[in-house]
Amino acid sequence: MMKKLNKPTPERNEIASRQRCVWNKPWGGVIQPNDATLASRGGGSGIWIYDELERDTCVFAALQKRKMAVISREWQVDPASEDALDVRAADIVRAQLTAFNFDDACYQLLDALLKGYSVSEIMWDNHGGETVVTELIPRDQRRFVFAEDGSLRLLTETHMLTGEELPERKFIVHSVGAKDGNPYGLGLGTRLYWPVWFKREGMEFWLTFAEKFGAPTVMGSFPPGTAQDAQEEFLNRLARISQDASIVLPESVQVKLLEAARSGSGATTYEDLLRYCDEMIQQAILGESGGSRDAGGALAAASLIRNEVRLELSRGDGDLLSATINKSLVQWIVDFNTPGAMPPRVWRQYEESEDLNARATRDKTIFDMGFRPTLDYVTRTYGDGWEVGANNHSPLQGSEFAAPFPKGVAAEGGRGFASDDPHQAVLDEMIAALPPVALNAQAQQMLQPVVDLIMSAGNYEEALQKLDEAMPLMKSDALETALGRAMFVAETYGRISANEQGRV
Repeated sequence: MMKKLNKPTPERNEIASRQRCVWNKPWGGVIQPNDATLASRGGGSGIWIYDELERDTCVFAALQKRKMAVISREWQVDPASEDALDVRAADIVRAQLTAFNFDDACYQLLDALLKGYSVSEIMWDNHGGETVVTELIPRDQRRFVFAEDGSLRLLTETHMLTGEELPERKFIVHSVGAKDGNPYGLGLGTRLYWPVWFKREGMEFWLTFAEKFGAPTVMGSFPPGTAQDAQEEFLNRLARISQDASIVLPESVQVKLLEAARSGSGATTYEDLLRYCDEMIQQAILGESGGSRDAGGALAAASLIRNEVRLELSRGDGDLLSATINKSLVQWIVDFNTPGAMPPRVWRQYEESEDLNARATRDKTIFDMGFRPTLDYVTRTYGDGWEVGANNHSPLQGSEFAAPFPKGVAAEGGRGFASDDPHQAVLDEMIAALPPVALNAQAQQMLQPVVDLIMSAGNYEEALQKLDEAMPLMKSDALETALGRAMFVAETYGRISANEQGRV
């Protein structure tokens, strides 16, 4: 008799909830951000200090690049199923997103990358019995707080601490980088603050350095007992020396120009500091500094890596933003217009299109080896509009790359030619009967490693490099045996034919 096992029951209640956190307790019923940089450096400015970061040209450029990498991708709406109601819901969502500037709305929501969260207000209207979105207005994050239940609240003159309750389906909140479920998120600002601060301090010192060593210091001397008014006038005249080409002074007054003595490489030190800060800023935002000083292949490899990292970041940003749009705006459009329908999915396309020039170069390399593509392969790869040509280079039926020389066609200079010679037909039959396999099969088997490696190459240079790797993999024993037998048959047949012609 089998022992009956008790089925375990999972714990469905939240245990380590945000409300039970001893390190970040809500104050006055309002959740506090868990951004250490904001807590230590924000002061009375709060999240405004992150707006200041965007005044730095490197920060602005890198953030623009990251945002535009998302906005530049085409978006599409897929219905949840083929059910008529679900398809209609997808059509309504698609039409409404197209009617207003959806890309600009997404761009504004991506402000969460820097500050951790962003807020946009939805403007609803009624057109022809349909509830439609007319605009998404970005709002300043400083005007909002989050209640203990995670709901968004608006700070007003009458509710300056806890904020007032907001209606449902009215505001979109996009949050990134949240820790422990904190709705304020944790943006790039907390990582960028110190590199930008050091960069600004370094720039100030560099400007002072440049002023000190770029222009001499004017020193003047006057006789003892000179009145205070005369001293001040003399100082004003010295200050004008840097601007005026000439100046008139009493004969008893002496003026000298003091050149600052240079020691070390102060200018280079400041420049290296600022360059290092820029690299840290780009690394924080784009995942790579882009400051590689390598040359040749190393530089090309670094460029490929940066492109892959950029694509991963863009895909991640797009997926997170689409998730926010789907669970808020898309869901609400469906709730208002097609109750009961499953909401469609809005997403951005990140599939990289294939480089057909590289594919054509690779196909030509394989063709030059004696293999010809099938018509189905050409149409599937390069699109419709192709037909079989009248010459011997036309695509073949069968596998994607057929054997180079079909039966009855001999090889000459890489091109096939058909022969109507009756002796050639007899020779073809004899070669086809050679054991263990036909010559074409042996050649194709020997060249298969080369074809596989070339097909896996991404460009012409990589294909050439892979040819060197493929040479040791080519096994020609079976082909050499078959060729030996073929040559023996051809030579024997030739001697017989010559003898027959001699007796005629």
